[in-house]
Amino acid sequence: MKLLSFIFTLFVLGSLVFAPLLDSQMATAETIAPKIIKLNALSELQSLEIENKKDQKRITKAENQLEKSLKDKFWEDDSSLTFLGKKVFTHEKKAIKELSKVKSVDVSHVASSLVNADMILAQLAIDQIPSDSNDKKIIKKLNKALKEMNKAQQDFDKNKLDKAVDHYKKAWKIAFMGEGVDVIEIDSASLDYSNDGVTDYYVQLEYTGDAKKPTIIGYKIQDECVDLGPKDPSDVGGDTFDDAAMKMGVSTITKSEWLIDDMVVWNDWFKKKNNDDNKMVDLVYSPVRKLPHLEELGGDNVIQEGKKKSSFDHSASISKLGGQSGWEGFMYFNAPPGEYLLWTVHPSGGIDECDRLTALGIPITIP
Repeated sequence: MKLLSFIFTLFVLGSLVFAPLLDSQMATAETIAPKIIKLNALSELQSLEIENKKDQKRITKAENQLEKSLKDKFWEDDSSLTFLGKKVFTHEKKAIKELSKVKSVDVSHVASSLVNADMILAQLAIDQIPSDSNDKKIIKKLNKALKEMNKAQQDFDKNKLDKAVDHYKKAWKIAFMGEGVDVIEIDSASLDYSNDGVTDYYVQLEYTGDAKKPTIIGYKIQDECVDLGPKDPSDVGGDTFDDAAMKMGVSTITKSEWLIDDMVVWNDWFKKKNNDDNKMVDLVYSPVRKLPHLEELGGDNVIQEGKKKSSFDHSASISKLGGQSGWEGFMYFNAPPGEYLLWTVHPSGGIDECDRLTALGIPITIP
């Protein structure tokens, strides 16, 4: 399954607009964040003056691996990773192995700081797992992640730093994505709806490389874009579950046919029967080519509140949205081979800027 690069197809009150692909944005720096630790380590290595030519080559190789690990596509912000985050640990391990060969200067503290940054990344991912859950799968997931953390500490104590990184990588992957999911390709796009230079809508498609495993769709949406209020001012939005709404749908590329059968969309919240009867997102369906308004479509609202966990999370500041408040969440998507428009449908109840948003269609190809 190969995902094509995509553009947003934006329908707003009868007009058609295209939003081009944009590069991901640098997150706001935090002095104690893992990414800052890595940047400091890289800076220290670059400042070293080494006469030993072999050691200089080793340092240079370590620097190159660190630079690769710091690519924006791997980082959600300075303290968390995207679904491609496993590459950070991979490059880190290679850097540490090169540093372990350096003899003419002591760089052990640099290597240790890198391992510490990986530990923080893994722990922050584990902290997102509800520790008070009675769900056996969640308990199992937490225990497996913690087991890897313990193994990492044991290897660190034995100065097996590269092995420690491997275990932190496993712990992060179990906590963040679960076992059996491995993202190898990513595509993303952003939309500045109000033309003020700040992103209002960010969506990311992540491909696992296995046709039997789902595509992962991540969303970051500014409050106003999901506002149910009919005439809220532009600076007021859907910042609670009661006044936020978004639905999903799938159509053919021409929009001549809307599809429900064989299309499966879900996330962990919908998978729980006590949250949703059929454990998946009921897609919207339009009997005509033109996309109707939200209330005419049926289907599940994907922004819903639960007793312990919600389908989407609200954040007061999202770095990808220029620090604006908004909603963050992701969905899994499975479908038979074909070309589709994957839709997110919005209330379109307001009169200004993003609260006039009706729908966004993402063209994807599944061969």
